[in-house]
Amino acid sequence: MQKFNNDDEDGAGKRSPASGGSSGTQLVVGIVAMLLGSVFLLGGLVLWVGEKADRLVIFPWAGRLTMLVGIAGLAIGAALAGRRAAMTLSVLMVVGGIALYAIGLAFVEQLGTRLYQAGGLLTALVGLIALYSSYGMDRASQPSGPSRAESVERE
Repeated sequence: MQKFNNDDEDGAGKRSPASGGSSGTQLVVGIVAMLLGSVFLLGGLVLWVGEKADRLVIFPWAGRLTMLVGIAGLAIGAALAGRRAAMTLSVLMVVGGIALYAIGLAFVEQLGTRLYQAGGLLTALVGLIALYSSYGMDRASQPSGPSRAESVERE
């Protein structure tokens, strides 16, 4: 029989600072910020296309400004939630966008399914943007070995 060390009787384990774990509220706030940023980015894309087609006249940079707010929301949310949560949410957005597009293709005859196709493509696009931006998020802060130029100088 093995003996286990039960120093923590209440079961609340402590995370080491190197594990990269974040608190629960920080994770939830980050995910909500990423979702809101995604909604703003989608809305900004729609406004921008409406401005280009001369169908919407709000003010000259409404679409681009809304997309900028959405990207800032995605970035802040990803920083709060952490790399793993940001990538998971991004992959779920891509899968959800593809599923929404497939629903739009399956029910082409019904009214409004073209909106499902457009919404699915835009959601998948926003998910891919978020996935691309959060892929190498924590890599810059990790220490690495000497660079190739430094190793040549040492020899």
